[in-house]
Amino acid sequence: MINGRYKNCQKADIFSITRKKQKSSSNRKINAGKAVAFWWMLLLFQFPTVSFTTESTNNASTKEKIPFYTCFNDAAELHSIDRNWLIAVAIIESSLDPSAISTANAMGIMQIKWPQTAKHLGIKDQKVLFDPCSSIEAGARYLTEVRTPYLQLPKEERNNMMLGAYRIGPNALRRLNQLPPVAEEYIKKVRFEKDILDQLIEIPAQNCILNELKTLSLKTHHPVERGQRSIQWITQNHESCDQTSWKQLINNLPIWLGTAHSSLKLQALLSRLFGR
Repeated sequence: MINGRYKNCQKADIFSITRKKQKSSSNRKINAGKAVAFWWMLLLFQFPTVSFTTESTNNASTKEKIPFYTCFNDAAELHSIDRNWLIAVAIIESSLDPSAISTANAMGIMQIKWPQTAKHLGIKDQKVLFDPCSSIEAGARYLTEVRTPYLQLPKEERNNMMLGAYRIGPNALRRLNQLPPVAEEYIKKVRFEKDILDQLIEIPAQNCILNELKTLSLKTHHPVERGQRSIQWITQNHESCDQTSWKQLINNLPIWLGTAHSSLKLQALLSRLFGR
């Protein structure tokens, strides 16, 4: 049972999550995730004919069965990351246990390492890591951060590098020429849970990542090439971005693009899409 200090978060129901401290090795062994995967499979077969529409009653019921779903959803929206990646990582990291502690001193539902990673994220009190919603927000923020260096990569490779960096640390990953076996195994397990979640809960495609455009535009100092990259990205992604995202884009384009912002082709595209 989750005690009273988590009163602002949703509580688990059918999952009956054990609130014992996780006895993992310094590498945060992830065998506990197999048990959770078993429960996800049971849940999947429980709804064999479900229609995965956003307003589906069964879909809403499934969301209610996911512990701390509101926290996962809010953190994902705040940090522009696929919610199901966030939930899948939590399943593998802690079996969705807010009180989990590894022998490597990784704590909470997202297994934020204390004190190094926690302090890097601005967390000065260990208690914060055991609040599920706070831990989930920190995990989402960290996933977004470690994803940033790889935004120029194809989507699948980008996500693999994000997960690898979360598992072994971004600095360790940068020093290696390829993903080590421990990271590859971690990615495989997280992807397995993510695939199940994608079948249970419909989630909009996360193509509107403004930092992706920022990274692409800043990779070159040549105005023409910078403008071309921006035009290509906007053309491919404009239908995936909501009004708030596009307001942010319009406000930041002059800063990101510099003189390339005055490109006649770019201005014509913006005028056609947004009536500028």
